[in-house]
Amino acid sequence: MGDINKQLERAKKFLEKNRIEDAIDAYLAVLEEAPAHPEATQALGDLTRGKSSPSVPPSITECFLTC
Repeated sequence: MGDINKQLERAKKFLEKNRIEDAIDAYLAVLEEAPAHPEATQALGDLTRGKSSPSVPPSITECFLTC
């Protein structure tokens, strides 16, 4: 759980600095450890909604649009 919390904090700090791609990577790292993590799922969905991000695999984006 410590790694998850660490990645969540990193993601929030990246967002504060407008480093969106780095925040997405941190949230993806959380989801690798805990695929149904609600905060990471919501944040990643918010960040990827309405845009196609080259750093987010299409399967992730499609899941948010269809799951």
